[in-house]
Amino acid sequence: MLKQAWVVLSCVAFLGLASTAIAAVHYYDGQSYTVGGTAGADIYLGTTINDYLTLDDYLVNTFGTHLNLNAGGSIQYSLVLHNQATVTMTGGSVGYNIHAEEDTTVTMSGGLVGLSFVAQHNAVIYLEGSNFSVTASGVTTALGNVDNVSSYATLIEDGNSDYYFGTITGTLADGTTLDNTFYIYNTGPYYGGT
Repeated sequence: MLKQAWVVLSCVAFLGLASTAIAAVHYYDGQSYTVGGTAGADIYLGTTINDYLTLDDYLVNTFGTHLNLNAGGSIQYSLVLHNQATVTMTGGSVGYNIHAEEDTTVTMSGGLVGLSFVAQHNAVIYLEGSNFSVTASGVTTALGNVDNVSSYATLIEDGNSDYYFGTITGTLADGTTLDNTFYIYNTGPYYGGT
């Protein structure tokens, strides 16, 4: 039996990938939304968001905008979080990146991310599953339950935007194989745990 672990990427970031203008769907009202189902009595997002999805609580006094991304839900480009927004991802897919910043939290136990995890400014990305490892500078290191991801990543010193970089692999709790690059900016404690 595989022991489940939480691997935390704290402070991970996104560089724009699209060369054309893309519309964005913004949520900044402190409410809860679900992609792949319904949230509340009158909000239905369907199964696919064909743009970037930004969760941002900057414009409201009550922080707490939350997104549930479930099996069947899909965000074509990137999922971007700001200002204490939260995401729970148990399935579905994000085409490019999950980009968390400014005290946001992503909890992922299933689903697919096309390219990268990015965290910065006190953001945390929790990955629930087993057999996680980090590859950086050609060296692969298995992660234990309470390892610091940045301890095994490569520090890229780039003037004002130093960051840790690597690839994280493993199996999410729903059985999905994880194999993504990550970027960790504005460093702080990074760890995995049970």
